[in-house]
Amino acid sequence: MKYLIIIVTVFSIGGCMTADLTARGPAFNEIQNIPEGKSVAYFYTQDYRGGNACWLIGIDSVRSKCMGFPGYVALLVDAGQRTISTTPNAPIKIANGKFDFNFEKGKSYYFEWVEIPRRKIKEDYVFTMYNMAYDTRFGWQVIPYDQALPVISSLNSWQ
Repeated sequence: MKYLIIIVTVFSIGGCMTADLTARGPAFNEIQNIPEGKSVAYFYTQDYRGGNACWLIGIDSVRSKCMGFPGYVALLVDAGQRTISTTPNAPIKIANGKFDFNFEKGKSYYFEWVEIPRRKIKEDYVFTMYNMAYDTRFGWQVIPYDQALPVISSLNSWQ
């Protein structure tokens, strides 16, 4: 029993002990030529209080890229209704998220992970989750291009 507790503790802390979550890949580069039948989805955050591992971003249950804090991920997405998933790249996957979104072909979408002010309406966000440790909500918000560009332009990708 003692060994089981030690093993569970080591795996639990493993995701919480990631030393550096800063994305050090290439600087933001906007995708100019979107392939036929596709959309572009940019996921980004300036910071995430309580983040303990880069986040795997997935489309329709296929995890494809990891997003650091701060950092961004760009994904080509088939147009239509898609399921977006996020999960920490850690041994124990808590704080998983999932939401559906309808992508129009040829368009770019900017999803920012933000802390939600207490009095803000949850409906302004495509996904929200409560973080007990910080007694606050976080969520994905679709941001217009002109507001997203100044922020995302200062970020790097994870890979």
